[in-house]
Amino acid sequence: MMVKSGGTLTMTIAKTPRRRRKRPLLDPLQPNFLDRLQEMAASGVAGLDLVEVPAAAPPAGAPEAKGRYDDGQRLRRLLTAVIKASPFDRPTIARHMSELVGEAISAEMLNKWTAPSRDGHRFPAEYLRAFLLAVGPGIADQFLTDLIDGTGYRPISTREAELARLGQLQAFVLIARTEIDRLVKRSPLFAAAAGGRS
Repeated sequence: MMVKSGGTLTMTIAKTPRRRRKRPLLDPLQPNFLDRLQEMAASGVAGLDLVEVPAAAPPAGAPEAKGRYDDGQRLRRLLTAVIKASPFDRPTIARHMSELVGEAISAEMLNKWTAPSRDGHRFPAEYLRAFLLAVGPGIADQFLTDLIDGTGYRPISTREAELARLGQLQAFVLIARTEIDRLVKRSPLFAAAAGGRS
């Protein structure tokens, strides 16, 4: 509205109430990360397998747990399977292990640790990491999965850990957006900017 008073032209602008637009919690144009992963897995994208959740282990005192975890022979079978799957022979694996641990390890020692008839010779747990590195890349995954089967745990690769981390971060973002919206609605500063409505 324009008003002329004493030769001066004055303009006043009437305030019109603004409508407060509700902002959606999630941007509809942004795809949901977990839904997108599911779609990719269903369509057969190479290398995208959803992580299988292992079954929970029975409690230590449960009758079905008694004697179930005496793994001497099982460990020997697993070690033997990994050595067979390795591109390296036993002397080469032993040499790599020796370099990694800084102690002498021989093919004969590997033979004793893996022989079913050698109960007195047990594979030392302190050599496990060196063994897994010495057998070659990619072979350790199945060994670790088989080794801890029935415990309620499962090893994951770096890639699976990164995907799990992305899922966690998406959940944090969703929680943060919800909290931000709640605080904005309660804040007098934002209520005044929105025309005095709370």
